[in-house]
Amino acid sequence: MGNCVYCPGETEIRTILQDSFAETLTEQVQFHQWISVDHCNLEILETSSEEFIDLLCSKLSSLVRHDFIAKQQGAFFNYRKENLKESEFAATCDFYENYNIVLQDKAQSYLWTSQQVKIHPFII
Repeated sequence: MGNCVYCPGETEIRTILQDSFAETLTEQVQFHQWISVDHCNLEILETSSEEFIDLLCSKLSSLVRHDFIAKQQGAFFNYRKENLKESEFAATCDFYENYNIVLQDKAQSYLWTSQQVKIHPFII
């Protein structure tokens, strides 16, 4: 699924990173990652170079699958949109508008809670 002849495989990426870290004597890697529990936070993590390589290769594998599926879905939608029957229509929903909820008389502890509402505007 979604194999690219120009992209190195996981084994080659792993080797490139291991060689680079060995050459620069890098034993620990500090990086940012989105962590999601009940909400998302961008956190700074630090792991050994080997653990980082394992994590990165795992994430890249998921990203490749996600990218392939997204492109296939986009191509299918474009095909369907270009070949609509007279009684059909296509709708595209946009999820870009997020609003924070602000309460007038909130408790102090509520300041540490962030709730959002998503507005889904679309045209038919």
